[in-house]
Amino acid sequence: MNAVSRTVAQSDETLQMIVGMKIKEALPHVPIFDRYINREYILVLSNRMQKMANNDYNFNDVNFRIMDANVNDLILNTRCENPNNDNTPFKISIHL
Repeated sequence: MNAVSRTVAQSDETLQMIVGMKIKEALPHVPIFDRYINREYILVLSNRMQKMANNDYNFNDVNFRIMDANVNDLILNTRCENPNNDNTPFKISIHL
């Protein structure tokens, strides 16, 4: 299987050492007639590991960052984008 990668975010200032990532669903879920649209977002924790490793840590600087981004925005116009996908894990029907 050929893997294709694409950079979706880059910053030498804020993305120095990524120490954690998690995909979450934004709440509340918004009911739209016959389906729920879930908004997924990614949380990223970064730190200045090189400063800790070099014993050059400055407590007056920002040393940890928590960043978030909408998953659909990140995968827009990439191979991961599915135009038929509304990020819905399940569908419901409303019968009137």
